[in-house]
Amino acid sequence: MSPIIGFELARTPADIAALFGAEPCRSTLVGAQWTGLRLDALGFIPSYTAFLIFAAIAASRGRLRVAIVAMLVVAGLSDEVEGFVMGGIMKALPGTLVQLDRLYWAVHIKFGLLALGTTLIGLAVVRLGGLAPLLLGAIVWIGGMAAIYGFGELPGPVMMQAFTIAWFALLATAIVASLDRRQATA
Repeated sequence: MSPIIGFELARTPADIAALFGAEPCRSTLVGAQWTGLRLDALGFIPSYTAFLIFAAIAASRGRLRVAIVAMLVVAGLSDEVEGFVMGGIMKALPGTLVQLDRLYWAVHIKFGLLALGTTLIGLAVVRLGGLAPLLLGAIVWIGGMAAIYGFGELPGPVMMQAFTIAWFALLATAIVASLDRRQATA
């Protein structure tokens, strides 16, 4: 388990203390985590949330679109809350059980909704028709389903690997769709 996932899934102050260790390493690790939280909050979370929302908008319609977009907005906000709680834990190292309970809910809401949203985007892509959407949408759907399975198996690498595969398949879907549209207008 990576240190970031270890922090996200920590259940006791002792888990947090073990992650950050003792001085002189602790202050370096805390400084690096603060940098990571800032980059996450200002860059990564808005980027992946927008990417997934745009994929949902492009692939789905009607109530399905509204449901997926709502899930992804809540997942992104949960990720931001997660970072805020992690910051509070770092200010009070090794944190409290109340803080870790808050972190638990933010992390689980985020991962659960990302897994479900990814799965539904995959289904929406499959429904677009054509060979490329069928194949790539199936990969996204399978990745989403594997993330749901991995979510139930926390902690473990399955969920993060499944997200990686599914989201790269979404990127490939966008590239293929943009090339198809260029050829249709040429």
